[in-house]
Amino acid sequence: MVSGKHPEYNIGLPNQEGPVGTLLPGLLRVLIFGLALATVACQAEPATDEATVGAVVRAFADTRVPLNERRAGLRELAHRGDVFDVRVLMQVANQPDYLNWAAIEALGECKGDLVEAFLTSKLGDADARLLSYAARSLGAVAHERALGKLLDALVANRHREDGLEEGVQTAIVQALTPLHLPAVGTALVMELARASEPGWSYEYGSVLV
Repeated sequence: MVSGKHPEYNIGLPNQEGPVGTLLPGLLRVLIFGLALATVACQAEPATDEATVGAVVRAFADTRVPLNERRAGLRELAHRGDVFDVRVLMQVANQPDYLNWAAIEALGECKGDLVEAFLTSKLGDADARLLSYAARSLGAVAHERALGKLLDALVANRHREDGLEEGVQTAIVQALTPLHLPAVGTALVMELARASEPGWSYEYGSVLV
């Protein structure tokens, strides 16, 4: 339950405590999740209301709601893409759980400097999965503005302590290729020139060509 200076936000969310939260059948809980998400998001004024953003973020963390429903909710936020929705997506992306990558993926459907800056910051994330999704989303959002950032990330991830450089670099190449810029071709040629290095992956090489 959200409380505070905006009483109109006092709407029951699926993670509420008490008999309603524990006895609701699964389908009804999913419907309440969708209704709560839509109602809170549509009523969010001002968009910077931390309590409201936090309530929706907690709803996405509720494992009693099926994962596919929560992913659908993230996509719906991205489809609307206003300031409130973007703030929720960024906070979900910053959560230490398995849904964070889906929020980063959804941000690839949004626009704006705030989104670009956030996705750029994720290019330095230690988590290979998050970094990979951030690269694809940044390419989709920023287009040619993402060129330099993606090229830097491509070089920076040639060698990783976790050994996941192939997967990360493949994701970055996939983000670069649709840009259709001469600098992308040059970078890919430079990557191919590394084929004689120890540990070179021919699967990665096939992505480059």
